Amino acid sequence: MLLKTSSLSNVGSQDTSCSAFAGGSSVSLTCPDIHKSCRIQVSVQPPDPGDLTRLDSVPRECDCQEETKVFCDYRGFTEVPSPLPEKLTFLDISGNNLNTLPRSALGYLPHLDTLRMTSSRVVHMEPGLFTDCPSLSSVILTNNKFTTFTSAIFDSDNNVRTLNLLGNSLSVLRRESLSHMEALNELTLRSNQIHDIESGAFLETPSLEILFIAQNRITVIQPQSFADLSGLTALYLAENRLTSLQATDFTGLHNLTVL
Repeated sequence: MLLKTSSLSNVGSQDTSCSAFAGGSSVSLTCPDIHKSCRIQVSVQPPDPGDLTRLDSVPRECDCQEETKVFCDYRGFTEVPSPLPEKLTFLDISGNNLNTLPRSALGYLPHLDTLRMTSSRVVHMEPGLFTDCPSLSSVILTNNKFTTFTSAIFDSDNNVRTLNLLGNSLSVLRRESLSHMEALNELTLRSNQIHDIESGAFLETPSLEILFIAQNRITVIQPQSFADLSGLTALYLAENRLTSLQATDFTGLHNLTVL
């Protein structure tokens, strides 16, 4: 590539017109008027392909922040937008009309840590939906239309620590609702329609420390309902339909400090 410069100062003792030839990582300047040439070494750094991927693979209807955070909230989507960058760590797809999410809805997102999907009219998520999101730690699914919930949407060795299901229409907390949730630390079930907690519902949540289950329709706490939650420190039961409580209702809650 031949480049013409308008003038080059301080070459010899006068300004002169020079030509430049760029090749590889160097540029040669030839100044015929003073019979002198010089070679300047320059460092040419191509764009990081990773940077281009992060920009090009973000759906055009969405916003990108800090390169790995994508906001697709309140855009009128009826399905999860694509493509999504593999380096994604945070995704907000709240306020859309998603209804049903097939297993392939998210694809391979190995670095996704936080998913916000609130107020998106979601009724059903197919088992295995988050299998290809091994880093997923926080899942916020508030104010959707779930009537049932199963942890089969996660991989059996998932690392989910926070699960928020506030404001849905869950009626029964079943054993399979929380199976294989060994890392779960905080669970929010407030403002649903839960009237029954099956025996063993918390059997596979040994790390659970905070449980919000207020504003539901629980009338009776079944024996041993919380027996598997020895690490629980806070249990929020307010605004249910309980008429009485027995000391045995809280058997096994050795570390409970907030009730």
